[in-house]
Amino acid sequence: MIRFLVGILQHPLGGIEGIMRFVRWQVGQVLVPYPVIYNFTEHSKVLLKKSMTGMTYNYYCKLQEFNDMLFVLHFLRENDLFVDIGANVGSYTLLASKEVGARSVSYEPIESTWQILEFNVKLNKIEHLATIKKICVGSTVGHVKFTKNLDTMNHVSINENEENTVEVPIDTLDNQLENENPILIKIDTEGYEKEVLKGAQSTLKKSTLQAIIVEINGSDKKYNSSSNEVVEHLRKAGFRPVAYSPIERKLTLVENLTTNGNTIFIKNIELIQERVRTANVFSVGERRF
Repeated sequence: MIRFLVGILQHPLGGIEGIMRFVRWQVGQVLVPYPVIYNFTEHSKVLLKKSMTGMTYNYYCKLQEFNDMLFVLHFLRENDLFVDIGANVGSYTLLASKEVGARSVSYEPIESTWQILEFNVKLNKIEHLATIKKICVGSTVGHVKFTKNLDTMNHVSINENEENTVEVPIDTLDNQLENENPILIKIDTEGYEKEVLKGAQSTLKKSTLQAIIVEINGSDKKYNSSSNEVVEHLRKAGFRPVAYSPIERKLTLVENLTTNGNTIFIKNIELIQERVRTANVFSVGERRF
C-alpha cells in the first residue's frame, strides 16, 4: 500500500490531489458501493466500479500511463487505425477514438470485461469508430484457457488445473488484420507478447505501421519467454525503442533498454517526431499537453 500511495504522489498528475481522490474513492465505495460514471478525459466518460484497478488509477491520476497515453493522443490522427490488444475496459480505445477520432480495433477476451468495454464504447457514442472483439490474440488459431478473476492481470493460462478460467477463442493478428492497415498497436497481454508478435509477421511488415507500445515487465517468464526475445523480435522487424517526453513532445532513442512497464517501439523517428510536434493540444484535468 505504501508503494502504491508513493506512486500516486510521484505521478505527474497525481500528487496530493491524487491521494485525496484515492481516499474519496475508498470512502465512497464503503458508503455507496455502486458503479458510477465519471469524466475520464475532456470528452470521454467511463464506468467505474470497485476492484477495477486500471480505471480507478486513471481516476486517481487522470492518465495512469502518463507518457504512453499522451503519446497515443499526440501521435494519432483522425482516420488512422489503432489496434488495442488487451484492451480491458477501453482506456486506450477511448483516447484514440473519442479524443482523437481515430478508428480502433480492440481485443478483450473475457466476457465480463468485454461487456464493460462495450458499455464504454456505447456511452461515448463511438460505435462507428471502435470495433471490439471478444477473442484472444496469439500465434495459433483455436481456443485457449484464460483466467477470469484477475482484472487487468487476466492472462492465458498454462496450468490445466488452474481454477477460475474460461475457454476463449484465439486467432493471429495477421488473420485479424489481413485487410487492415494499422499505424499504431498497443500490446498488453501479461507476458503473452511474444506469442502475439509471432502471429503478426505480415502485420509487422506493413508500411503503415509506425509504432508499437508493448508491456515488458517480466511476466513473460511463465510462458518460457523473456523480455529480450520480445525486444529482439521487434528490432528485427525494424522497430527501435524510444522514450517519449509529452511535455516537450520529444522522442529519444533508448540504447540500453531496461524497463518494467510499457515501452514504445518506432520505425521512422523523423516522421513520428513531426507528428507529435504538430499534434493538437489536449486538456487533461486542469492541464494542457
